[in-house]
Amino acid sequence: MCAWSSTTDMPSLRGKVAVVTGASVGIGLQIVRQLAQHGAKVYATTRSAKSAMKARNSFLQYPDIAPEAVEWLQLDLTDLRSITQLAEEVKKRVSSLDILVSNAATITPSKEIVADRWEKNMAVNVLGSFLLIDRLMPLLETASKRSGADVRIVTIASTAPKAFLPANFQFQFDSAAGLVTPVTCYPLAWRYFLKFLFASDMILYSVSKAGAMVYASKMQELFDKYGLNILSLIVHPGEVATEGVAEANNAFMRMMARTSFMSSEQGAASPLFAATSDQIRADPDQFKGKLLMPVGKPSSLHSVVNDRKQAQGLWDVMTKELARHLEAEGLAPMRKW
Repeated sequence: MCAWSSTTDMPSLRGKVAVVTGASVGIGLQIVRQLAQHGAKVYATTRSAKSAMKARNSFLQYPDIAPEAVEWLQLDLTDLRSITQLAEEVKKRVSSLDILVSNAATITPSKEIVADRWEKNMAVNVLGSFLLIDRLMPLLETASKRSGADVRIVTIASTAPKAFLPANFQFQFDSAAGLVTPVTCYPLAWRYFLKFLFASDMILYSVSKAGAMVYASKMQELFDKYGLNILSLIVHPGEVATEGVAEANNAFMRMMARTSFMSSEQGAASPLFAATSDQIRADPDQFKGKLLMPVGKPSSLHSVVNDRKQAQGLWDVMTKELARHLEAEGLAPMRKW
């Protein structure tokens, strides 16, 4: 285990700009708080003005966070227009971006199609999160060209794919249909048992988190290929008793979370390590292409990341589908990856 504490080991972030998604509660809120306390200017996204106000008010107890240190912006990762508008709003306010923490995620009780397009777990945890990174890339690239640059994209993943998907699980990443129906064949008894235990569809969630690992890993390959000084890091924060965990589970699992899971502040440690630790900049090859476990311990990613057919298939399908829908909505195209 890496002996790293966000309280004592996080470097000064003065002059740095960060964007954190899913920032109204839980791990996201704690990430925003600690980035701001260490000097960063943080743009924090929430799904509603109400949740932003509640989060803002929670910071009143921290006199070391100046009111202007954190700005709250609305973002709906199922809405391509909302994603585009958020990125344009950030671009109006800053000329570069040093840290992007892709923390926002969803987990649903069952399959749900959003905007008549994609299954919701895939829409939020994969497509929407990827598009936001794409939209903010000009700011990240600008920051990466500065002397002494240290630019990082942190994707919050999970050990769920390893825990809940069998080794022979048939991913559908190389087909557009896989964005609508990510799970086509799965032992129903086990799936229903998991749904009873967690009150959510852990299989859909697990597939989407595997997809997030795939695109985050592919981005690092491209950054290295084109010589971009940007790190794409993938983190499992641990088992954390967040509000989202409480909402997604039954009474038994909520009790387990309260008694044995980490707090949100503890869960924020690994994402903060990935976003700021000097150890990563000193030896990035130790952490790239790995799943960073609490706190900062490199582990292997899900095997689908190394399945070239599925990994490249997801990238190709995702970029093609996003391009098609962006054009249909009259929105600017994505960058040329």
